[in-house]
Amino acid sequence: MKTTVIKFMPEFHELIKNGTKTVTRRLVGINPYQYGGPGDTVLVDGTDIVLTINNTHIERIRDITDEEAKREGIVDGGCLNCGNPEPCGCPDPTPDYRDAFAYVWGRIYGLDSWLNNDFVHVIDFEKRP
Repeated sequence: MKTTVIKFMPEFHELIKNGTKTVTRRLVGINPYQYGGPGDTVLVDGTDIVLTINNTHIERIRDITDEEAKREGIVDGGCLNCGNPEPCGCPDPTPDYRDAFAYVWGRIYGLDSWLNNDFVHVIDFEKRP
């Protein structure tokens, strides 16, 4: 079995601990198994959180559904324009989880990654007790 360290944004640490965030997406690199595979261990960088990988696969980033965005830790379908929860005050708010995820993704990887529909690793995990 392999052990990997993955960095998560600090605001996701509590969501991982309480089981709200159970999947992560990462840009595909040279090695398709750089994050491990089923049964492997993931240490969350800078914390005492230990995860087990249940499944991995590769897909396009814009294939994410509202349900998957919730599993990514999106707890409120926010506006695509500003990322804030509804009502946000934007002239044309788009209040769904997928759009809120797109906003977070753009903050991390840049909007071009979303617009180019890059390939991503989808890593399904569970927190160990």
